[in-house]
Amino acid sequence: MPEVERSPRGERLAVLVALEIGRIVRDLEHRVDFLMTLWSRYRTREPFLDTTFSRWRTAGVADVVELDADTMLKVEAFYAELDHFVVYVRYTEDMPTTLRDAYEVRLRRLKRAAGPALEALGPVPEALASPPPLPDVALPGPGEG
Repeated sequence: MPEVERSPRGERLAVLVALEIGRIVRDLEHRVDFLMTLWSRYRTREPFLDTTFSRWRTAGVADVVELDADTMLKVEAFYAELDHFVVYVRYTEDMPTTLRDAYEVRLRRLKRAAGPALEALGPVPEALASPPPLPDVALPGPGEG
C-alpha cells in the first residue's frame, strides 16, 4: 500500500494513539504485582479497568479517517485484543494464581498487537516517549484502613 502523507491533525492523532497504546502496555507491565495484590485482597476490578482505560472509543469517524487504512487495521487489532483483556478482567471470578496466568497470556497478546500498531503510527517525539516511572504504592495491611 503506498504511503500517504498525514495531515497535521492526522499526525497529532497518530501521536496520541501511539502514546495511549504505549501507556496501556507499560502500565499493565509495571502494575501487575499491585493489581494482583488488590485482586487477592479485595476482589476489586476498578484498578484493572482504570489501567486499561482508552480514549480510542471516543474518537469519531472524522478523527479516525485521518489515518490510512493499513494503520487503522493495525490499531484496531490492538484495541480488539484490549477488549478481550477488559472483558476478562471485568467478569472473571478466577482465583489470583489463575488470574495472573491469564493476565500474562493476554498481556503477551496485547504486546504482539501493539508492535505493528506502533510501527504503523510512526515515531513518537522522544520527550513524550519516556514518561517518568510510576511511583511504588504500598497497600495498607489488614486493619490499617
